[in-house]
Amino acid sequence: MNRIPISLVLILIIPSLAHALKLAPPFGDHMVLQRDMPVPIWGRAAPSSTVTVDFAGQSKTAQADAEGNWMLDLDPMEASREGRTLTVKSDREGVSIEDVLIGEVWVCSGQSNMKFDVKRMLDAEKEIAAANYPEIRLLGINGLGKPWDVCSPQTVSEFSAVAYVFATRLQEALGVPIGLLSFSIGGSSAFRWTSRDALKSNPELWAYGNEVYTRERYEHELAYRKRKHDRAVARGEEYKGALDPGWEVFKSAQIGALYGRYIDKVVPFAIRGFLWYQGESDKRHPQMYAMLFPLMIQSWREVWGEGDIPFYFVQLPGFETSAPADIVGLREAQADTLSLPNTGMVVTIDVGEAKDNHPANKRPVGERAALLALARTYDKPVVDSGPVFASVSQEDARLRVHFAPAESALVLKVDEGGFEVAGEERVFHPAEAKIEGDTLLVWSTEVSEPVAVRYAWIDTPEASLFNTAGLPAAPFRSDDWPSEAAVGNRDAM
Repeated sequence: MNRIPISLVLILIIPSLAHALKLAPPFGDHMVLQRDMPVPIWGRAAPSSTVTVDFAGQSKTAQADAEGNWMLDLDPMEASREGRTLTVKSDREGVSIEDVLIGEVWVCSGQSNMKFDVKRMLDAEKEIAAANYPEIRLLGINGLGKPWDVCSPQTVSEFSAVAYVFATRLQEALGVPIGLLSFSIGGSSAFRWTSRDALKSNPELWAYGNEVYTRERYEHELAYRKRKHDRAVARGEEYKGALDPGWEVFKSAQIGALYGRYIDKVVPFAIRGFLWYQGESDKRHPQMYAMLFPLMIQSWREVWGEGDIPFYFVQLPGFETSAPADIVGLREAQADTLSLPNTGMVVTIDVGEAKDNHPANKRPVGERAALLALARTYDKPVVDSGPVFASVSQEDARLRVHFAPAESALVLKVDEGGFEVAGEERVFHPAEAKIEGDTLLVWSTEVSEPVAVRYAWIDTPEASLFNTAGLPAAPFRSDDWPSEAAVGNRDAM
């Protein structure tokens, strides 16, 4: 019997596989499509072939280009809890996606505190037992190109705790399916989540990211591997892995790498907004973050092409660190990003853990993020923020702090303090405070003529200022003095 040479078999098979009809990585069984806006569907097929997508009574057609890429838009659709089939056909093949819902879709991203999963959060057993939300669906980093997870007590353990709580609150309030694209990597800088093209648009950021930041992370990685090696040797074990990954290899996995690996693969999947929890890895360079974070937000919005997509983010809680850091400066850089339109910040200084930068109390974080979305994206009548600093005026030996108009009154926990005032000499002293109407009077017997006030302006502050909705005020200051010129006298705090 004549045998077909294996080389000929490969020649015949490989082109066929290369031209097989495929959907892009975000698409899979149990997914949620965004309601009330055009929904892009895209993928690969044989070059120049005709592709037809049928879903929810719609039939749309596109033609693959010379490289086999195709894309089309489904018309806007109303929310639907009915699991339906989306079919894609080309001239020779067909693909089906089952149990597709229509609702609200959010991208949840960041580093380890966003990745922090349900099984490790406070009251995890209780949370897992109650996680019966079949209309909440999750697509995680390891799920690209696979079915989405359906939220249940059997699957929720690996969900991002913050994203999970966020989704449950949204679904309870909106009554529609919720889809989450969850992409988080522990220890990752915003430099890695921003595209290289966007970074190149800012020469200062590009140079800093490639030189200072990357070299810093490389040295950190070498020290980390050395510690692992030494521990293995002490146990009489063999260390598996290289002590030095190599500078060029390491560098290639830094600037823009996570954007290319994850974000770029899901653009332009139709979404409602972003939820972001990151900053710990950038605590050494808040001045750069003040430029980097807004650039990342704007670049993501630009590639999605949906305008100023809502972008809500978590301000860092308090935590102690022995490493060189400027946590206060990083928080300020985050707060300054609110100058971008359609952004909101979750304040967490009251739910951190001084000895652990991965606090387990994630429920308030997810709930506060949901309040931002419900109030600002979905126009629900909820209080979404604690007191917001507006201005300060001097009244003899006291300062009167004014806040933005709010629907909820001020609440002051006197025993926790956190206020400081300074005179022209720029030395801060612990201060007393009391509420007068919708303002706050602040003073110190050590400062006869105060000109500046600060609140919670240390790495691990005590939260004392809230509103009657139970939401904390963000750290604030009325001065703009350089940190090295504005010294504090905190012995009594």
